[in-house]
Amino acid sequence: ASYPRVIPLKLGANKGTLLATYGHRGTLPIWRSTDNGETWTLFSEVPQLSGQPCLYELPAQMGEFPAGTVMACGIGTGRTAPNTSQLDVAVSRDAGKTWNYLSTIVTGRPGPYNAATRAGLARDAAAPIWEPFLGADSHGKLVAYLSDERDKKNGFNQLLDHVVSEDGGKSWGPVVYDVAIPDGLSRPGMAIVARDGKGKYYM
Repeated sequence: ASYPRVIPLKLGANKGTLLATYGHRGTLPIWRSTDNGETWTLFSEVPQLSGQPCLYELPAQMGEFPAGTVMACGIGTGRTAPNTSQLDVAVSRDAGKTWNYLSTIVTGRPGPYNAATRAGLARDAAAPIWEPFLGADSHGKLVAYLSDERDKKNGFNQLLDHVVSEDGGKSWGPVVYDVAIPDGLSRPGMAIVARDGKGKYYM
């Protein structure tokens, strides 16, 4: 198991419930706790996703989805064309009990996990995308941040970027670079974004 994630639901009848997940071989498991994490039960599975997950409860209406809708994103399963990988979003309208595929955030190519590629020493055909993270911008729009290796030709071994959805995750806009160092070597890692009580954002 890897990339453990947990969120507290903050809205509606399920306020205070914890949802947790993690990546592993197979579909994405969703565990649920109604006693502040003392005990957990396997609540559901997200068959559309397999790894590097993120869970997010919409804090306000986004597109057709009301506040309290739960989104899950991660590496997609079963929808990729040959030689591609993609980051997908699934949506739950019942606090994580059932899930449906919503959209593909971005598409890339699978990447070999080897030292030469990670160090920027190999210029192979790999162009993977990794580790999505969902949040809301200051205009109330859904944002997906990701780690991106599709622009190695311009010296970005890995960079952090984001895309914005105008319709609650059904479609996604153009890529915006956030942390991009064109030295052929730097790997900023994985974006986690939070907003403080005064409206300032931190990555």
